[in-house]
Parts: sequence; structure tokens; C-alpha cells
Amino acid sequence: MNVEEKEMLRVWEMYFDGASSIKHAQPPNLEKAQAGIGLIFVAPEGGIMRFSFSLTEPRTNNEAEYEALIAGLEIAIDVRIQNLQIFGDSQLVVNQVLGVYKITKFELACYHRRVLELMKQIPVVKLTQVPRGQNAKADSLAKLAKEMANMDDEWPIIIMVHNRRILEPA
Repeated sequence: MNVEEKEMLRVWEMYFDGASSIKHAQPPNLEKAQAGIGLIFVAPEGGIMRFSFSLTEPRTNNEAEYEALIAGLEIAIDVRIQNLQIFGDSQLVVNQVLGVYKITKFELACYHRRVLELMKQIPVVKLTQVPRGQNAKADSLAKLAKEMANMDDEWPIIIMVHNRRILEPA
């Protein structure tokens, strides 16, 4: 078995999610709408890569979900993943990509086309809808990025999360 064949057997997992506050923003305050995406890659050996991106323009939740899937596929292609199992909790996005649902909103058609173009560049790719609970970590990263969007701070912001022991009651 050559190196390329061995790489095809190594299955990576990717979890994606998008978050948006656009539904809460009224037209005069649309510039306050925030969106973010979260991605988690699990390597065949169990290593984990986490990504969280704030989107620079307002997006609906479905658009943010598509943005997350696109960003994840682009990263997978950049790192030359050959076999990718993708998990997302968006019933609409997953079923549109799988061809189960029709695209009824014009603004989602360009996202759909881009996803299909990117998926063709990965030799083995499978997309599965999962319950929200199984996508909680990607959801947390997306919500964090959404809340950090439109801040005046310098970018990128590096956030380190550590475990901390709590004080035991006496």
C-alpha cells in the first residue's frame, strides 16, 4: 500500500457551526448584527484543532452555517485531508448540500455552489447532520466569535482556555 492509499484510510472528523445575531438587529441597527463560525477538526490519532472566526459582515444564521462549512472545507484542502467526515447541526444546510432540500432562497445558492466545488477537491467526504448536543463545542466557538465581532481591539485576539481547580469547601 502506497502513502496516498494509506492517507485515504485515515479518517478526519470536522464539526462546524455558525452563529448570528442578525435576527435581533432591527434595520436601523443592522451594523450591530454580529456573526461567527466555529470549527473543530479531530485527527485520526485523536489530536484536535479548533478554529473560531468572527465574520466581518452581517450574516443570517443559515449564511453563517454555510460560511463555517466553507471555511472548514478550505482548511481541510489546505492541510491535504483526503478522507473527511463532516458533522453539522444545521438541518437546512446539511440537507441542501445532500440534495434532499431545494434551495428556495437566492442568497444561499452561491454558498451551496461553493460547498459543492470544495467537496469535489477532497477524495472521500461524507456530510452528516447531528443533534445540537453533539455539536456543542463547535457551537461554543461560533458563539464566542459572534460575541467578539465588531470589537475595536486589534485582531487577531488570542484567547487561552485552561483548566483551573476550584477551592474545596472547608
